[in-house]
Amino acid sequence: MDDLLKPELTAEGSGRSLYSPKALFFTAFLGGPIAVLLLSALNSRLLNRLRTDVILYLTAGFLFFAFLYYVIVVPENAAGFQWLGKYRRENPVFRYGPRVIGLIFWSLSYALHRKFHKAMAVMGIEPMKPWIFAIICTVIGGAIQFGLVYAILGIHGVL
Repeated sequence: MDDLLKPELTAEGSGRSLYSPKALFFTAFLGGPIAVLLLSALNSRLLNRLRTDVILYLTAGFLFFAFLYYVIVVPENAAGFQWLGKYRRENPVFRYGPRVIGLIFWSLSYALHRKFHKAMAVMGIEPMKPWIFAIICTVIGGAIQFGLVYAILGIHGVL
């Protein structure tokens, strides 16, 4: 009778460690929306849920692309690199919009994996150390965002 619940209540081998919501928050704040989507996708992969969550990640990526497209294409008289530097400094939506969208994506990612984070806390499982993957996601996310901006500018003949 004593062994009836023992396997489910031991911490050995039960439960998976994820990246913490705090790590996702800092990745969203410093790296932007693409970086937090990448780190959240790593959490989904660790949970073996990537196939079910990929639709949400693709939808969020498309919405961010639509935001960039709208912010970049709407202004008139664009003149390439000079316009990009000047417009970024002058327009707070272009300057702070990706950071705000990144924080919105963080809250959606937290809501998506909230029950798993709570289960980790109840079971006493420590979150994984995020620094290497958070930095990699931040660099890759920044490069993708940079590439999207210049692709949009190139499509419209601004460059």
